Amino acid sequence: MKINSAQTCLSLALRALEKKVAPAVTTGSARDSVENVCLILKDLLRREGEGVAFLKGYIDEGEALCAKANVILDNDEKALPSKALPSLSSPDFESLVAIHEDLTWRLDTLLAKLVATRPSDLQVGLILREAAEWEQKYYVRMPQLAVKPWGESPGFAQAEKLSLTAEKLESFLRSSRGDDSLKVMQFEAVPGGYGNQTFFATLRSQKLEENETEEIVVRKADAATIILPLDQEFDLISALVPTGYPVAKPLDLSTKLAGVDGIFFTSERLPGQMCSSRVDGEKAQFSEKLLLKLAELLGQLHSLPLETFREYITKYYETSISDETNEQRFRRKLAYYKKFVQDVPHPPSPYITWLFSWLDANVPEDARRPVITHGDFNVHNILQQNNEVTGVLDWECSDFLAPEMDLAYLQPVLSAHMDWNQWIAHYIKYGGQLPDPSSMLFCAVFSGFRLALAFGRLTRDLQTGANREDRFINMEQNLMAVITSMGLQPTAALANAKAQETPATLAPQDSSRETVVKTKNVYVEVA
Repeated sequence: MKINSAQTCLSLALRALEKKVAPAVTTGSARDSVENVCLILKDLLRREGEGVAFLKGYIDEGEALCAKANVILDNDEKALPSKALPSLSSPDFESLVAIHEDLTWRLDTLLAKLVATRPSDLQVGLILREAAEWEQKYYVRMPQLAVKPWGESPGFAQAEKLSLTAEKLESFLRSSRGDDSLKVMQFEAVPGGYGNQTFFATLRSQKLEENETEEIVVRKADAATIILPLDQEFDLISALVPTGYPVAKPLDLSTKLAGVDGIFFTSERLPGQMCSSRVDGEKAQFSEKLLLKLAELLGQLHSLPLETFREYITKYYETSISDETNEQRFRRKLAYYKKFVQDVPHPPSPYITWLFSWLDANVPEDARRPVITHGDFNVHNILQQNNEVTGVLDWECSDFLAPEMDLAYLQPVLSAHMDWNQWIAHYIKYGGQLPDPSSMLFCAVFSGFRLALAFGRLTRDLQTGANREDRFINMEQNLMAVITSMGLQPTAALANAKAQETPATLAPQDSSRETVVKTKNVYVEVA
């Protein structure tokens, strides 16, 4: 992957402070601190930009002053030698700061000698004045240099104009619902998340009772689609609604609205709070009642007949899902992702290259038929209220694959809170399938593979200025370490066994006895 530049990180921090933090700060001391931090970030951006050339020229001028002072002192005593600027093809600001520090000491020492030896010399007075003006120049000119945050380009400025706003949403809903009295009273971005953009909106209309409002959620795609297109997610959730599954009912869909750069849809806003963030799932506290409810919901999801999604499958899939095995589905998905990487720019990644090779070589022989999978079924996508699940969110990773896609993805977090076998037994009771060990391993790696692809693309969008969301800096700072572990940790035992030319057993040879197949965080006990 390409590492984010300092300019990128500083720009994101500056933008977040100016656009999000500063408007919300209320106390005077806090406002002063925000302003001071913005000044620091702007100075650091200058150091990443025009400041290097400026400081290099400034040092050259200081060296010229040293040389002039040396000429004056030559007739009296041995002068301090000038220190030439090192030959650097691309000097960075910090290297120049060290050179400047040495230069300033030498110049000040020379000037002090001139004052001591020739206090009344007119020539000495002139060079003293010139040196004082030279020192001032940095403090005057450096803050005047243009601050050029990354992403400040005409193309990005145009992209910002195509973002979804309360005014654009109101205009769309008035037209879509045929209600000219509709007003968007509140429209705010929902923090967190690394997929599509999410907003909360409050609506008022004459069609509602007096003083009554409608609370909705707006899901908007980025300009570059990462996994499932939003119109497809809209249709999938619509197919789930009649089953009684706890999803937010989709309401309005916009596939092409003038002035907006992506698809968006609205849905009802469900009650409850998020169970956890993506990165805190293993540390958060959950009741056993809530975790067993997740087993029930996942078992119910995996037992839904494919006929439930007949119209959806016909619309979006070239083949009949019910006629394919899980093995065929995974091979088809790998072929799709290979083409996706070829057709859509991605950052170079040895990790992804290795994953493609490993997955190709380890697709399990699985003759079972696929089921509907969520693809991101975990505590960070669950709404709960009083230990009752009120909603399962974010279906953008859903597909028709082996049930282990959801099980292997959830297992590391789930096992940190309760016994995995107890949870699996409850899952099976509500329609789930007994996990296959080889599929558990493959799906654990495949889940990390999909996330690495998506996050790699998001990182590229960040670095090219396609978006400037400060939340995406978390991918490099936190999430990619977790995601790469999803592929490397489960396969470590196999890699070590291969290195030692020792066969590694993936599945139990005798299913009549209890066997534990375990690889780091991915395991299943088979009775």
